[in-house]
Amino acid sequence: MHTTRIRALRLFGVAVLASALGGPANAADPRPGDPGVPTPVTAAAPAVPADQVQIDADQLDYDRVTGWAVATGHVVVRKGTQELRADRVRLNTTTEDAIAEGNVTLRAAPGERPWTGATLQYNFRSRESSAVNMAGASEPFYVYAKDSRRLADGRYIAHNANVSTCTNAPGSQHYHIRLREVELTPEDRLIGRGATLRMGPVPFFYLPYWHRDLHEDFGLHVRPGYNSRVGAFLLTSYRYPLTDQVLRGETHVDYRTERGVGLGQDIKWRDPAGDWNGALRGYWLDDQRPYDKDEDPTAKEIDPERYRLHFKHDQTLGDRDYALFNLDYVSDVDLLEDFFEGDYRNSNQPENYGVYTYRDDRYTASLEARMRLNDFYDDLQRLPQLSVQFPRQEILDSPFYYGGQSAAGYLEKVWAEGSSREDYSAFRADTEHAVYRPAKFFGFLNVIPRAGYRATYYSQTASLIDVTTTSTALTTNTVTQADGSVVTTVGETTQTNTIRRWVTHGADVRSLFQVGCEVSYKAFKSWEGGVVDPLRHVVEPYANYTLVPEPNLMPGDLYQFDKVDNLGDQNNVKLGVRNKFQTKRNERPFDLVDLDVYTYYRFDDEYGTEKGLDDFFADLELRPAAWLRIDVDGRYDTDQDELQTLNTQVYFRPARYWKADVEYRYRRDSSSLLSGDLTFYPTHNWDFNAYARNEFENSRLEEVGGYVQRNLDCMHVRTGAGVLPGYTRDDGSQKDDEWQVRLEVWLTAFPEIGFGNRHDH
Repeated sequence: MHTTRIRALRLFGVAVLASALGGPANAADPRPGDPGVPTPVTAAAPAVPADQVQIDADQLDYDRVTGWAVATGHVVVRKGTQELRADRVRLNTTTEDAIAEGNVTLRAAPGERPWTGATLQYNFRSRESSAVNMAGASEPFYVYAKDSRRLADGRYIAHNANVSTCTNAPGSQHYHIRLREVELTPEDRLIGRGATLRMGPVPFFYLPYWHRDLHEDFGLHVRPGYNSRVGAFLLTSYRYPLTDQVLRGETHVDYRTERGVGLGQDIKWRDPAGDWNGALRGYWLDDQRPYDKDEDPTAKEIDPERYRLHFKHDQTLGDRDYALFNLDYVSDVDLLEDFFEGDYRNSNQPENYGVYTYRDDRYTASLEARMRLNDFYDDLQRLPQLSVQFPRQEILDSPFYYGGQSAAGYLEKVWAEGSSREDYSAFRADTEHAVYRPAKFFGFLNVIPRAGYRATYYSQTASLIDVTTTSTALTTNTVTQADGSVVTTVGETTQTNTIRRWVTHGADVRSLFQVGCEVSYKAFKSWEGGVVDPLRHVVEPYANYTLVPEPNLMPGDLYQFDKVDNLGDQNNVKLGVRNKFQTKRNERPFDLVDLDVYTYYRFDDEYGTEKGLDDFFADLELRPAAWLRIDVDGRYDTDQDELQTLNTQVYFRPARYWKADVEYRYRRDSSSLLSGDLTFYPTHNWDFNAYARNEFENSRLEEVGGYVQRNLDCMHVRTGAGVLPGYTRDDGSQKDDEWQVRLEVWLTAFPEIGFGNRHDH
C-alpha cells in the first residue's frame, strides 16, 4: 500500500495516478523537508478532462492491485458537474463506485440542490445512488428519508420519508407530511404514497396517493368556518394535473350545515408559451334552504336545485390579434351572491360575450357578440357588432390629422322575465369622422381647430307615448245595523293606470355636424435647493369649444340602447387648467401633484340650451411620498351650490409595521360611505387587522370585522370574524345580522394552498 499526504491529488485513471505518486509499491514516501529530500517546485496542475474523476483530500491511500482509493479529511470528488463531499470516501477507479461516510453532500446534476446525510453509495458513471438517513431539497420542499435511491434518470425514491416546506429540523416542524414512499423528480414533481399530514406531532389528514407539481399550485385546499347565513361550512378542493403543463383539474366537495352538500368540477387549460388559457367550471348543490331566513319565499322563485356553468377562454392569435370568450349560466338571480361572493362583487350580473380584436398601426378593429343567457336579467344584446377605431394620425405628409370610429350591429334591449316593459331592437350603424389642423403661434400657443361629421343609421326609430288604461272592479260593503241586521251594498271602483310605451316608426339616419377648436399653452418654473430638489411647477390652461347644431333626430325619437342614442345639440366651451408639480425619481420625471379643474360654459342660442356655467369638475392625484397615495375626484353643482359627488381614496404605507387604506364616496341625497382597512404588524411574526364600512346617509354600519395572523417560517395562520349588521329594507322588511368566523392556514411557498385559500370557487 502506498500512502501519501499530498493535498489536492487528482485521479485521471490508474496510470496517471501511479505516475504521479512514483516510487516502489509498499514503500514509505519521503516527505518534503526531510534531510536529503529537496523541496519540490509547485507546478500548475494539468487540465482535467470532464469525463475523468478527480479527488481533493487531506490524505489519500491507493491500492494499485484492487483499484480502490481511500480519501480522508475534507474529501471532494468531482467528475464534470458531479460533486461528492464527505469526511471519508472509498472510490473504485475502475467502476467509479464511491462509498462516502460522514457529513456527506452530493450534487449529481447541474442546478440540482445537494443531498446531505450520513452514508452514501454512488456511481459517477450511472449517477445512481443509495443512501441512509439522507436529506435533500427541491424548491420549495425539504425531504428527509431513512433510506433513499437515486435512479439514472434523475429521480429519487425514498422510503419512510418526511416532506415539508418548513426549514426547521424534523421533530420541530410546524407541519410535515409523513410518507411510506415518495418519488421526487427535482424541480419537476413529487409523488407520495401513504401520506399522513401532521400539524406538529398530531396526525390530521390521510391520503393514499399524493401528487405535487413543483411548478404549479396543486394539492388539497380546505376552508373551514361559520356563517350565520349558511351555517358551519367546510369547503374543500383538490387540484391536480390532467396533462403535462396544459390541462389541470380541480374537484370541489363543500358542506354547509344550513344549505347542504355542494359539488364542483373545474377544468383549466393553459399554453406553456402563454398564447392561450381558459377554464370550464361547473358547480351544483341541492340547497336545503334556498331562501334566507328573513326573505319572503313568495317574492321570488328559487329552485332548490342550484347550479352554475362558466366557460372562459383567452386566445392570442398573433402579434396583432386576440380573442376573448366568456359564458356564464346560473340557476337563479341570487346564486352568485350566495356562493360566489368575489365574482358577485366584481359584477352582480354574469357577462356573456365573445370578442375578436385586431390591432394595426393605424386602426383597431373588433367583432363583438354579447348575449343574455338567463332571462331573469335585464341586458343589452349585440348580435353581433363590428367596430373600427382610428386614432388621431397624420394625413399623408400634410399638416392635417384624422381621427374617427365606426360601429355597426344588431342591438336588442331585453328586460327581465315578468317586467312590464317591452323588449325592443334595431340595426344601428354609427360612423364618426373628424379632421384636425394643429398649429403653434407665438412659440407657445397651441391651437387645434377641427371639423367633423357623425351619421347614425337606425333600421327602426321610435317614440315614447303615454297609454292610459282604465279598469273597473266590484266592491262590497257590509254594515251591521243597530237592530242587529246586516246590510250589504255593492258598488264599483274605477282605477286608472298610465304606462309609457314605445311606438315604432320607419328607418332613418341621424346627422350630427360638429366644429370646434382647442387652445392651450404651458408655462413652468423650476426651483432647486428646497425641501424637494429639484421641483418644477407646470401650469396648462386650456379651452375646448364645441358646436353641434340640433340634429334631425333627437333622443326622444330613438330607441335608447346606450350613450350613442342620447346625443343631441351642443354649444359649449370646456374651460380648465391643469397644474403639475414635478420632481425626479430614478433620473426620470415624476408627478408629485397632478390637478385638473374644469367646467363647461353653455351659450344661450336658438337650440334651447340654457346660458351659464355648468358644474365644476376636479381630478387630483397626489404622490408626495413613496408611502402615500391620494386620489380625489368630484363634481360641484353650481345651480344648487352643493357638492354633487366626491370620491377619495387614500393609501398609507408610512412604516414597515403598519398600513392603512381609506375610501370615502359621496353622492348628494343618496350616499355618504366611508370605509377603512388598517393592518398593524409590529414584528414579522404577527399581523393585526381591522376593517369597517359605514353609511352616514342613513346612519348604518354596513360591515365591521378583523383578523389576527401568525406568520411562521413556512406557513401563516389567520383567524378572524366579520359582521354585517341588520337593517330595514326599503319595503319595510327587516334584514337580520349576518356574521362569520373563519380559520385560514396557507403555506408561504404556496399562497393558494392550505386550510382556507381565501378565495371563492
